[in-house]
Amino acid sequence: MDTSAAAWGDPVDFTRHRSTVHPLQQFTQGEKSMRDGIYEVTFYQNSTKVDDHGSGIVTIKDGAMNGGDEGYIYRATLTYDAGHVTGQIQVSKWSAKLASVFPGIDNYLLDFAGDFHDDDALDGVATIVGQPHMKLWISAHRIGDCV
Repeated sequence: MDTSAAAWGDPVDFTRHRSTVHPLQQFTQGEKSMRDGIYEVTFYQNSTKVDDHGSGIVTIKDGAMNGGDEGYIYRATLTYDAGHVTGQIQVSKWSAKLASVFPGIDNYLLDFAGDFHDDDALDGVATIVGQPHMKLWISAHRIGDCV
């Protein structure tokens, strides 16, 4: 047991816990990379990307994606390979403030596949697992660094 841990309310020396990883960590494969950061995400129910949309904020760090909006949280582990990103996104309702983009379905798992470009933009399509006709077109762009 670590007896050097501070008790609740005691000051903590954060200099002991500094990471040697640069905050702009990148998952690099070949010439393209996926940058860690904070991303604005917009999702649409049609490929023309007009009407029927929602938006939120996510962080991507070391392949983990976490974020949400006024009514839902989004969580995923992303896999990156030469500009192509895949993963399953768990979408869970946390508040009644917002209606689902899929009426009547509040909690679901999405299969996502997309492409990273310009080091800070991601575009792709996600479908509800087991219901490939229920799609979202997703766009994200990097707006800041993670700490």
